[in-house]
Formats: sequence, structure tokens, C-alpha cells
Amino acid sequence: MARTRAWVYALLALAVVAVYRPSLDNGFVDWDDPDWVTHNPHVSELSWSLVGWAFTHVRQANWVPLTWISHAVDRQLFGLDPRGHHLVNVLLHAASALLLLLVASRLTGRFWPSAAAAALFAFHPLRVESVGWISERKDLLCSVFVLLTLLAYERYARRPGIARYLAVLLAFVLALLSKPMAVTVPFVLLVLDVWPLGRLRWPVARAAVLVEKLPLLVLAAAVSFVAYLAQDGGGAIRTWETIGVGERSANAVVALAAYLGKTLWPAPGTLLPLYTHPHYLPEGLGLGSILGAVAVVAALTAVAVAERRRRPYLLVGWLWYVGMLVPVIGLVQVGVQAFADRYAYLPSVGLFIAGSLLVADAVGAGVAGRRIAAAATLASVAVLAALSWRQQAAWQDATSLWRHTVAGQPESPIAHLNLANVLHGDGRAAEALEHYRQAVALGPDYAPAHAALAVRLGERRRYDESFRHFRIALNRRPDDALTRGSFGNALLQAGRAAEGLSELEAAVAADPEQVVLRNSLAEALVAGGRVGDAVDVHRGTLALAPGSPAAHSNLAVACLRAGLRDEGIRRLREAVRLDPAYRAGHHNLGVALREAGDAEAAERHLEIARRLASQPGE
Repeated sequence: MARTRAWVYALLALAVVAVYRPSLDNGFVDWDDPDWVTHNPHVSELSWSLVGWAFTHVRQANWVPLTWISHAVDRQLFGLDPRGHHLVNVLLHAASALLLLLVASRLTGRFWPSAAAAALFAFHPLRVESVGWISERKDLLCSVFVLLTLLAYERYARRPGIARYLAVLLAFVLALLSKPMAVTVPFVLLVLDVWPLGRLRWPVARAAVLVEKLPLLVLAAAVSFVAYLAQDGGGAIRTWETIGVGERSANAVVALAAYLGKTLWPAPGTLLPLYTHPHYLPEGLGLGSILGAVAVVAALTAVAVAERRRRPYLLVGWLWYVGMLVPVIGLVQVGVQAFADRYAYLPSVGLFIAGSLLVADAVGAGVAGRRIAAAATLASVAVLAALSWRQQAAWQDATSLWRHTVAGQPESPIAHLNLANVLHGDGRAAEALEHYRQAVALGPDYAPAHAALAVRLGERRRYDESFRHFRIALNRRPDDALTRGSFGNALLQAGRAAEGLSELEAAVAADPEQVVLRNSLAEALVAGGRVGDAVDVHRGTLALAPGSPAAHSNLAVACLRAGLRDEGIRRLREAVRLDPAYRAGHHNLGVALREAGDAEAAERHLEIARRLASQPGE
């Protein structure tokens, strides 16, 4: 039997890698990948300074130190070749599938139902978003450490000891550092204490079991607080005035039912990277959808409670599913999504374990029943694997991602906006403008659509219409630094220098870490004759990204204009040291050295710049 089980583990791992092989041919996408990986200077190399930054800073409204470190490891190993980043995601998903099989079989004592649960989990197309989206590394890391927490807890529960308890704490901390969604793990452990561990009994055992959860709950509460501050500070949390308690509660129930529906019937074309919150859709959420969802959730809850003695795994699986979704169900609304495929990654584990055990009990111990169950499971896994293979095509690149989303939810202003941005980047300006206008028409109160349309209109010198949309956007989101900065640049282009400079200064004050805003402000200051102030701005930018050749070069150019020749040359030397293929750095250094009288060194750098300019792709 041990050899058979070893073969099952091996086949499961190989099958996961094979099914998710198409992801390796996909690239980065424009949705979070630039901010998380490709254009994040902090993860450009693995260093102690990166580790310090990861634990002390928030980016993209997230505090996920271990995830940032993992991206830095990938950058160190693979650079910006997406294949390596995707491969790590696939391997982490395979590790989760193997750990799930191990944890479920140890908890339940039933290997084959556990194998079925692990396979269904691994190959379900709802997993594609977490695996195929490089920025969703946090899901995969968190899953690995949550399952390690459960494995450590199972060992501790069977034979308590301080070393085993510390192993639980360590795995849980690593899960929290990967993604705050792990805060619900103490609740899952309490549920497992009821079944299958049977540790919650009166009187002494119950008190001890509850007390041992206190350190875990303290950690969960601390990370929840930090996560809330990060999301709120990043502007991701929607206020109660924006989306009220009624809308949130209704969407939460509908989301619970929606995840169930997509788990049972993941039809092609229905799995999208973004399900826009009803608040941002023209039609909102219909009463029929709400009542139907309430009926489904109430019925399943009633069945699980009624069967709690005969089939306790049904209630445990249901509580696992609902409990782990609580942080992301929308009661605290983060972002513009109603729900997301990635949020079902860990919660679905409870459903698969309960469902597999239910089927195993239903067919009984007879050979014929077990063969039927095995055949049905293999057929289901094959269908799911085929759907997952197909679903990965949606993540091939940014254009395919947002065309797929618009096709699946054509009434979403957010989907149209994201597609418009991609089309504009591909040089398809006319088609992009149509989608920008559709985004504004579908979401008249959606500030980002107005801001993006305003930028594109400004590029066409249609300033009156552009400024009107900028003001609509800023009226709805006055603290949006990037929109205010874009407004400032448009005012400068229209010849309204004083107003433009004022808007750029306000934008940098609102978000001092936005390098693009700081560069725009510095350029405006130089154009206005305030070169010394521009130098100060570039100094601040360099402090944010000391390893950036462009930051050194920009400061150097400003220093040269301000008459600080020695510092300017020193900064340019550092820029080309950091990136020997930095053509602009070599050119600027050559010009500066020639003006300083060092003709030989100047010609050497100018020749390097000419050679780099002649290379393909330049």
C-alpha cells in the first residue's frame, strides 16, 4: 500500500505540472504585474535592504513581506523572463496539492477520498487565476504554509508538545506573512478540533483547546489590523457611504452561492479575472439573484447542521468554506470586485474534502461502488483538467485577458477601461478611445474611467473636454495623486504653467513615493527656471530607488543644469556602473566629460552610446 500511495503522490505532482504547462508560455500581464514584479524597483534584486523594505513598507495596498521576498528571489534567478516566474507558481500549486493529500489523509484516515479531493482541487479551473497570474503568488505561498500549519497541528493534536506547538506557530506566521487571508486559520483549527480530531469535549479538554488558540488569535488580530491599515492607506477600501451595508450583505450571500456554482459548473467563458461589483454596474444586483442565493446558502447550512452527527464532515467542510471566505466576502469591501476566482483557492478545500467523503460513504465498501466512484472521479478530473488547460489561454497576455473579460461581462466599465488601456499601449488608439467612452458611459461615477479618457483627450489637444473629465474624476476621488498629476501635465501642455505646476506639487505631496509624479514635477520645475528645486526633488527620488540607473541619471542632468558638475558626473558614472547597457547614461556622461575637458573619457562613453544605439531593438 505504501508503494501505491507513493505512486499516487508522484502522478499527482507530474499531472499538475503537465496540466499547467501552457502557463509557461504566457507573459506578464498589465494587471498588477508591473507594480508587483516588472516595474517594482524594490524586488529587482535579492538583498538585505529588500528584506527590510518588505517588512516595513506597504505597496499596492498590501503588506505581504514573504511574497515580496519570493518575487525578489525570482527576479534574481530569472530576471524578467516570465517562464521562470510562472514555473515557480506551478510548482507551488503542485506542492499545495501534495500537502492537501497528505493533510486530508492524516486527518480523516481515508486515503482514496483524500486523493480525490486533492485531484479535484488541483485541476479545477478556478485555480487557473492563482496559478497563471504571476502577481497572485501570495495565494500559492499562503496555501503552502496554511496546509503546513494544518499538518503541524494534526501532529500536535495527536501528541501535544512545546516543539510541535512552535511548529504550528511558525507555519502560521509564514502563512500570514504571505497573505493576510490566513487569519481565519485559528477558526479552521477549532472546527477540526470538533471533527475529526475530537478534542472539544467537556470540561478540561475544551478549556485547554481554546486557550492554546490565543497566541494564534493574537497574531491573526495583529495582521488583520496591519492589513486593514495597508488597504485603507492605499485607498483600496470602499467607504460605507460608497457601498452601504445592504449592498455588501447582499453581495456577500450572492458571492457564497456564486463560488459554489462555479465549483460545480465551471463552464467555459464564465471564469473571469474580474467580476465587477454590482455597485459599479448599470443594473446593480437583482432581487431574484439575492433571494436565490439566500435559499441555496440556507438550504446547505440546514443540511450540514441536520447531518452533523451522521456525517460531521459536511458541517466541517461547510464551515471551512464559509469561514475562510469571511475576510474576502466583501463585508469590508476592498477594490471593485464582487468576488474573485483566487479567493476560492483555500476555502474550496473544505468543499472538496466533504464532497469526496460523501461520495465514498454513498457508494459504500463494495467493489462495484468503489469502481463506479473511481471512474466518476477520474472522468471529473479529466474534464476539469481540460477546462483548466483551456482557461490558461485567457492569461496569455494583457489583450487576451481583457478581451476575455469584456466578452464575459460586457456591462463592466472596469473591464472596458482595462481593455482600452491595453489597446492604447498596442498603438490601437481609435479602438481604445471607443472603449474609454464605453467605460464612462457604463460607469458615469467611475472616476478612473473619466481620468483615463481625460488623458487620451489631452493627448489629442482636446483640452476643454479633457479638463472636464479630469474635474469629474477629481471631484469623485480628490486624493488620487496620479490623476492630479496627469491633470497637471495636461495643464502644462495647454500652456497653463502655473496651474499645472500647482497640481503636480499637490500630487507629489499626496503620494511622495510615486516616482513618475516626482519626475514630472522636476521637469516642470526645470522648465520654470527652478533648477535647484528640481535637484531637491530628484534627490528625494533617488532616496526611494537608490539602485535605479534612471534615478541617478535624472539627478545628474539636473545637477549639471544647476552648475553642480562634479556631482552630476559622479551620478552618471554610478548610473552606467549599475547598468553598463544604459545608452542615455553613457551619452550624457560623455557630453558632461567633454564639457569638463576630459576628451578621451568623453569619446569612450560616446562611442559606447553609439554602439548601443546601433544594436537591434534600439
